[in-house]
Amino acid sequence: FLLLSENLAIVTIPAFLLCFKRGIQQQKTLYFLLAGLLLGVSTLTRPTLIPFCIFFVISLPFVLKSKQIFISN
Repeated sequence: FLLLSENLAIVTIPAFLLCFKRGIQQQKTLYFLLAGLLLGVSTLTRPTLIPFCIFFVISLPFVLKSKQIFISN
């Protein structure tokens, strides 16, 4: 069993998407923080995901504004 970067990315990317989705649905800061942490781990394991991070950071305010979500505890 080899622990390669692809194996970690297979777990962290779907976990990021799940936390981000739950953060939008439940409007909890904890889910957004966890999503950011998972996205950071994903980019450390697979640097090719950096453009995805840039897209995420740029699109986040638009997604939250269109759903009229204000991040709070």
